[in-house]
Amino acid sequence: MAGGRSKPTHVTRGNVLDDLGFSPEQATALKFKADLYQAILKHARKVFAKAIAGDPGRTSAARERTAQRENC
Repeated sequence: MAGGRSKPTHVTRGNVLDDLGFSPEQATALKFKADLYQAILKHARKVFAKAIAGDPGRTSAARERTAQRENC
């Protein structure tokens, strides 16, 4: 089937981690880590977007660090 799409051999219904053979404990730990990682990324995007925009709401410590870098 050159150039065409192949039909999937398995369709996941429910938790993909169960389908991959992880124990319930491992699946819970992996889901927790993934959720935490996503929350950190979401927060970091907000912080960096404000920093890039020159938001006056940045902390004074952040402004001081930027000034120190510019004076080096």
